[in-house]
Amino acid sequence: MPAPLPISARRRAPRGSVIVVVLTTLMFAALALVAFMDRAAVDLLVDHRESVKRRLRVEAFSALEMTLGGTGRVQGGGQRPAQPRRGLG
Repeated sequence: MPAPLPISARRRAPRGSVIVVVLTTLMFAALALVAFMDRAAVDLLVDHRESVKRRLRVEAFSALEMTLGGTGRVQGGGQRPAQPRRGLG
């Protein structure tokens, strides 16, 4: 009959498997976190672009109004701006 293993040899086996399980779990958690951060970064980039687009559109319309107002004054020769017609006729 073979000799029984010493107590120190019996304890090593479970420790090694626990470390492997813990490291594997940490690796999967890190991969999940990286995937989540990647998706979140893309979503934030899209939201940022939308907000910049809205802000630039408001500035463009404001500049267009200023340009059209200035053009109306130049074409009027310093006279009053034309009044819109009222009614259907």
